[in-house]
Amino acid sequence: LNLDSEEEGELCTGCAGGVDGAADFAYRTYKTPEGFVGYKITVKGLKGGHSGMDISLFRGNANKIICRLLEAVISEYDVKVASITGGSLRNAIPFEAEAEILVPSADSRKVKALVEKKFEESKFEYQYSDPDMILIYEKQSAPAARYISPKVIGKAVKAILACPHGVETSTNMAIVRTQKGHLTVHSLTRSSIDAAKMYLADSIRYVFELAGAKYSTSGAYSGWAPKLGTPMIKVLEDTFKSLFGKELKITATHGGLECAIMGAKYPNWEMVSIGPTILYPHSPDERVNIASVAETWKFLVAVLENIPEK
Repeated sequence: LNLDSEEEGELCTGCAGGVDGAADFAYRTYKTPEGFVGYKITVKGLKGGHSGMDISLFRGNANKIICRLLEAVISEYDVKVASITGGSLRNAIPFEAEAEILVPSADSRKVKALVEKKFEESKFEYQYSDPDMILIYEKQSAPAARYISPKVIGKAVKAILACPHGVETSTNMAIVRTQKGHLTVHSLTRSSIDAAKMYLADSIRYVFELAGAKYSTSGAYSGWAPKLGTPMIKVLEDTFKSLFGKELKITATHGGLECAIMGAKYPNWEMVSIGPTILYPHSPDERVNIASVAETWKFLVAVLENIPEK
């Protein structure tokens, strides 16, 4: 009995498998020349959410959006990038990202106008899914002392934009970091079909390797295939109906559950997942319905009491 599901009254019997991906661009930094002004670009206010449960809602990805802005100003003007940071968890859709840039003084107004234009394009695209998305474009008191190799940052930004982010088979472009001479991009790919999951992971590998990054995968786990009509499910269905007077809803999820990992080790186990109602998991708005916690606890205790001896 797994207690990691997020909807009271649902019985989860399967989930997607996943694999973590990491791209690493090694880069040199160069001293900022005279005549450049420092700006910080921040994209924030997106809804974010669970990269499994909410990936089908077509919400904006802050890492993708800020890379759209950077690619435009890098291509059009002699803008240099000092740092980029976005996302926090591999299984959370990024809702905030920021970058420090260096802009030629003579092009300051034009660069600002282009950043705002490209942001408005994204804001219009995600006007329904992320209506509170905002752009902060602020001048820094002093420009960053050094900037990342333009060749490396240019390829990295294009690779991030080229990689997929979306539904089944899904990939979450989760975390972007620049630190100590390395630009890293972490992603989480999910699918209920192992072959499809690894095919997409390989496709992402090829994009980053063509862009000059080293790429690795880790933490792969298989999906949890539903086994319907088992004695365990019958106990839960009967117990739920006797307690609450309604049918238990049988589902599978695109999220990842511990059952997938344990099921790979113990394929003979009967497993299900239940849980209280949780809204907006892995986002700043995450919350749990308190009343549903009590109902789920009541259900769990009754199920344990009704498990037949073998």
